[in-house]
Amino acid sequence: MIKNTAKKFLSLFLFIVFVLNMLILKTANAYSLSDERPIFLAWPLPSYIGVARISQFPNTPWTWNYLGLNSGMQCPPAFGYLEAWMPTWRDTSIPWEQDVAQADPHQFQMIECYSAGGEVGKNGHEATDIKAPATTPVFASADGKIAGWRIWDINTMLVLKHCLGGTWNINNECQNGTKWYTTYMHIVIEPAMQQMDLDISTGTQLGTIYPQGDNSHLHFEVGLDKRDYANYVNPWGRDESPWLGCMWIDQTLCVIPNPVLNQTLFQAESGQVFLKKFFGPFVLLPKLENVIEYKVIENRIGALTEDNTFWLLENSKWTKIDENVIEFQITNSRIAILSKDNILRVQNGDWKNEWDMEVSEVQNFYISSNRVGALSSSGELYIIENDLKNQWSIVAQGVSGFQLSDTRIAYINLLGDLMVQEGVLTSEWKTMLSNVKAFQLSGVRVAALNKDNQLWVNHGNLRAEFVLQAENVELFQLADNRILILQQDGTWKVKQGSLYDSWISVSYISSKKIILNGNLPTFVD
Repeated sequence: MIKNTAKKFLSLFLFIVFVLNMLILKTANAYSLSDERPIFLAWPLPSYIGVARISQFPNTPWTWNYLGLNSGMQCPPAFGYLEAWMPTWRDTSIPWEQDVAQADPHQFQMIECYSAGGEVGKNGHEATDIKAPATTPVFASADGKIAGWRIWDINTMLVLKHCLGGTWNINNECQNGTKWYTTYMHIVIEPAMQQMDLDISTGTQLGTIYPQGDNSHLHFEVGLDKRDYANYVNPWGRDESPWLGCMWIDQTLCVIPNPVLNQTLFQAESGQVFLKKFFGPFVLLPKLENVIEYKVIENRIGALTEDNTFWLLENSKWTKIDENVIEFQITNSRIAILSKDNILRVQNGDWKNEWDMEVSEVQNFYISSNRVGALSSSGELYIIENDLKNQWSIVAQGVSGFQLSDTRIAYINLLGDLMVQEGVLTSEWKTMLSNVKAFQLSGVRVAALNKDNQLWVNHGNLRAEFVLQAENVELFQLADNRILILQQDGTWKVKQGSLYDSWISVSYISSKKIILNGNLPTFVD
């Protein structure tokens, strides 16, 4: 709920983020006419958005100082570049091509920040650009009325007007309230929306993302009092860290990383198993005999024992979930198992619920929050999205192994090539690397271990070059901005941050197995 001090407490806003599926998020914040603003975008972004990146940030001292490097200078070190500003913002510690690819996964090639206080510099940007595949639905972020539109191919846009804490008069003007404007550009407008002063409710579909290939995105503006270049403001609300000091949901720019997302499981030579969260102590986990695989996904820890029993750690006790299991996966909202008789079972929500899906003749599988993938014995890759009752789609054939997230799918073909697709299921497949024996998707990173035991990682958009990380690698795992490797000499090493940062040996605990928070790589025979 947003409180307007000029009108006493009541005006309800539902806030929305533009998602691949119709998701509406609620959020709340105090508001005053002096130094705070309502929030028109909720944080954190839902997991569907995945590799979407917010390319613009508030043009305020907090932003300059938070992103570091250039205290007091207007615009943060940008996530895209304007040629004239390259010397100012360039990260000279990494190659130019990688700097651009990491800076902005869809390469807008500009420096961008919000206007503030009526001052807009030549390098200012009046909006937030949110990457999303073409045809992604775009929804109204607040109740309002149609204020205007423009039909102009890629630059087609729709404008809504809002009356916070007030009412509309017979002339459709805001009375006794605060006027706000939201603009949605680079969209295909729904024909029904082309009607002046039409009442719009939060969550109404306004249109879909205009097709721009890899650069498809929504340009979202918020203006106070009027839609003018001197009136654009930050849609996240007050100029402060939106969530736990993080700018990106994958925790790569966090002052205070979410401890649930930055945790590591250690299995000592003694057989004891410890969990260590960010800057926290080692916590001894309850003993479970004959474990062949652990997985740590946020608040869930699962284990598979030698007798093919699948367990979950619940209230500091191991709970048996099912038997005759040869593989399992967990997310915060789903559990999936593959039984000895090749039946895939998937469950939403609490583990005590009944299985929501059962599919036979499955060779391998993978799950994310909103996708399930199943590989048949003949090498056909099937994907189902959102509701588990939806229809399966065949997205590839000749598949020997695969992984997926809510925004990317990767597989190895029969030639050993790593193929990756981003966005909707009909997006183009891109050949990333050849001679691959293991691979992993993690946020904006793609990792591949080739048959020469070299680990290569791509960071940013799929056009970015792969960077050699290490040689003589036996095992590896990616999680948030970390990379973990076990080298053939038995040495564990970890790297956190840029692909060009140094490796650190993990020597503070003698471990025969180390697992980061997140999924594990897929190895192909």
